[in-house]
Amino acid sequence: MSQRLFLRREFPPSMSSKTAGEKVFNRPIATEVESSKLFNRIASKDGSAIVECIDTHGSLVWGISKRFTDTNLEAEELAEGIFACLWACAVRFDPKHFNDRTFIMIIARHCINTRKCL
Repeated sequence: MSQRLFLRREFPPSMSSKTAGEKVFNRPIATEVESSKLFNRIASKDGSAIVECIDTHGSLVWGISKRFTDTNLEAEELAEGIFACLWACAVRFDPKHFNDRTFIMIIARHCINTRKCL
């Protein structure tokens, strides 16, 4: 898997370009089975699964990264770190305890806290 995989993905325009009342996240929440299958594939180190995860959850991760950094470069590095940590921790995903977006946000919080300590 390419180390700079995340940077090659296109992300939606910034949240500030959205008009009032327009939904930012209009993706339906994945079912437990879909989420479990995706994270099982990531846990088994399937490169196409992480690409699918980036396509599906890239805007969520990018939004979180932008909120906690000052520049786009720092946001890209944080987002890459979040997906790298997700790659390493996907085996811990349990759809009975949280959905896919919640799991990604927990991973993101860990990466942000770790980054601030350095």
